[in-house]
Amino acid sequence: MNGSNGWNFGLADRSEGEGVEFTGHWVECQDNQPGYVIVNETPANVREYRNTNRAKDSLSRAKQAGGQERVDHIRSGASSLRKTLEETVVHHLFKGTVRRWHENIRLGTLNQIRWSNDIADEIVELQDATSRILEGHSHSDEFSGGMPTVEGLADLIDRVDAIITEAKKPRG
Repeated sequence: MNGSNGWNFGLADRSEGEGVEFTGHWVECQDNQPGYVIVNETPANVREYRNTNRAKDSLSRAKQAGGQERVDHIRSGASSLRKTLEETVVHHLFKGTVRRWHENIRLGTLNQIRWSNDIADEIVELQDATSRILEGHSHSDEFSGGMPTVEGLADLIDRVDAIITEAKKPRG
């Protein structure tokens, strides 16, 4: 789809720009048969990660679970937070100047960026903290701080919410 300025826009970006809600579906092949649809699941759904709702859902499930199931939910929440941090950098900290999966940089939005070393430092610390929880990494107990806890995930969610609030602030 081409925008009026000649640039190529994806359907999700175009709908967002026009204030229209976007819902996408993933279509894939399974067992060499095309047409298998996964409802409400597309790479465009990264918008779901612009807040901590997915991590909060994982936290809620972790509170109801025990043992390995609890740990799995906590790790899922940490994974969601990692994606939220990435979306926070792209959309709130950099105000959409550099967008993922796009060929161009929106130089006209540079004047909207409100840079803060404190926010950048906290994002890096949060990324490190979530990395210690993720299952894809094999950490020593000393490095990871032991088994992930519900309280630890709740604290990370609060910290990410605070960063989102700060990063969204307009340039002053």
